[in-house]
Amino acid sequence: MGSKSDSSQGEAKWHLIGGVQIYARRDDRGRPTQADAIDEDKAMIMKLADRLQKAGFGVLREKNPRAGRIYHRMNAVWVGQGDPPEDPFSQLG
Repeated sequence: MGSKSDSSQGEAKWHLIGGVQIYARRDDRGRPTQADAIDEDKAMIMKLADRLQKAGFGVLREKNPRAGRIYHRMNAVWVGQGDPPEDPFSQLG
C-alpha cells in the first residue's frame, strides 16, 4: 500500500518497428524494464528479440496460434547488470 512499482505505470506503446508494435513497462525513472510484442511476422519478432537480448534483456520467444493464424510473440525483461538502457533500439541499428 502506497509503494510505487513499475507495474503501477502500466504498459504503453514504445516503438513501431517494421510494422510491429512494441509495448513497454518502465521503472520510476522512465527506463523500460519489460517489453513485449506479438505479430505474424516471425522474422521481425526474432530480430526485435535479438536486439533486446544483445542489450541485456532476457527474452522469451514463442509461437502462439490464435483463431486459425500463427502469431509470434516475444516478451523481454531487464536482467542485465545496472540500469536498463534508455532505448536499446537507438543503440542497435
